[in-house]
Amino acid sequence: MRASTTCMRAISVTARHARANQTWSKTGLLSLSAQPVSRQSMLQIQRRQLSDDSRKKIEQAVAEKPLVVFMKGTPDFPQCGFSRAVVQILEVQGVSPDSMKTYNCLEDQELREGIKEFSSWPTIPQVYIKGEFVGGCDIMLGMHQSGELEKMLQEQGVVSKSSSSSSSSETAIDSIEPRTSLATAQNGFDEVDVEPATRLRIGSPSLMEMSPLTWSWWRWG
Repeated sequence: MRASTTCMRAISVTARHARANQTWSKTGLLSLSAQPVSRQSMLQIQRRQLSDDSRKKIEQAVAEKPLVVFMKGTPDFPQCGFSRAVVQILEVQGVSPDSMKTYNCLEDQELREGIKEFSSWPTIPQVYIKGEFVGGCDIMLGMHQSGELEKMLQEQGVVSKSSSSSSSSETAIDSIEPRTSLATAQNGFDEVDVEPATRLRIGSPSLMEMSPLTWSWWRWG
């Protein structure tokens, strides 16, 4: 059963990120590589053996609440710009604290590395809904903008239609911490810390529609 669940999770996540890679390739965001970076290639930079004990603990963790976030810092004091953005996206969606559990990966190095191996995804933050890996900041932002996240949260019973406030698509994600992670699974970098202040805005031009130059300016401007 565990192998079947893991297989289904991998298929779902692979399909979601494959669609994103196809779109980004058209806009030139993947112009630095001739081919989209495969999941297997990205994981080679950090692959390690995940012990049965660690895997069991993570399986219990992702099932602890309907929505689980592995992040840097806490919701009240995020220590990564992308972790802050994910928390704010969930707040905009009307996710109740009672429905969500967060884990600070900075406090546990084994968890920080183990969750990447468990999900086959090399960056943090990571969001799970009903035990299924959904994605990180870029994916959550894209799903919010498209309405897919609102639909998923409602279908999984994480929020009700009345509690979801995602219709306010111009809600800003401001005051991001100066130190943030440049890492995205699409470019293959793993947790590269940079200094520029980050300003993300839900409802700003779609990531899928921007040229590389516009993307760089918007993300770090």
